[in-house]
Amino acid sequence: MEKDTLKSEITQFFDYSRDALESFKQINLSQKLQFLPTKKLMCCALLDSLSIGRYGGKSKGTKFRKFIETYSNYQHWNTISLPQLYYKFENNPDPKFSHLKKYVKNTISNKDSYSVDNDSSYEELIQNLSGYEQQIKSCTYLSLLYKYRNHVAHTMREPGWGIEHSAKTEPFYLSLTDHREEKNRFTFQLVYPTGFFFKICEECICNLEAYFLQENKSPYESFNFDDVW
Repeated sequence: MEKDTLKSEITQFFDYSRDALESFKQINLSQKLQFLPTKKLMCCALLDSLSIGRYGGKSKGTKFRKFIETYSNYQHWNTISLPQLYYKFENNPDPKFSHLKKYVKNTISNKDSYSVDNDSSYEELIQNLSGYEQQIKSCTYLSLLYKYRNHVAHTMREPGWGIEHSAKTEPFYLSLTDHREEKNRFTFQLVYPTGFFFKICEECICNLEAYFLQENKSPYESFNFDDVW
């Protein structure tokens, strides 16, 4: 492919991606539909498209996570969400998880509020929770983003009971008491705000464009333009 044609294709692809992202930001829902995660859903579709441009084929979980980790700038993708790790096994009666639940509960239960800075790396946790490698890895912020993405895409609602915060651009926790139960259960609800989705889309567009320019490749080569779906 000629150099000018190649550069034109790269520019076209990423200009379109930027325009699409800007259009997502301008979406205004009626008061009745304000809690629909429309902007997040559109961002996930854009991230899927970008990951196909980079790796080709269908955007499955492994590919999506690899793409986000490689081309976004968030520093805590491999940090473990201790609240999510605890809630995942809180009601599991299997005694093999008793040590895991006790250790994590003791870590988070003495706090009135919670932030990502309170969490631990995989390496730190595994020193005290050997044998739970698979369970721990399922609660990295990267794995939880993909789980969040699937929940939004397939249910049109966000997981958990967290409340959106328009000024936030990184994951955060909301301290929430569930009054539906007699125990008034106190929880830390993890939220991936809309601003965070915009931010990682912007980073991925910028970093992926630099990759294609450096490698002299067209992102369109990874897409199937045949008649067969």
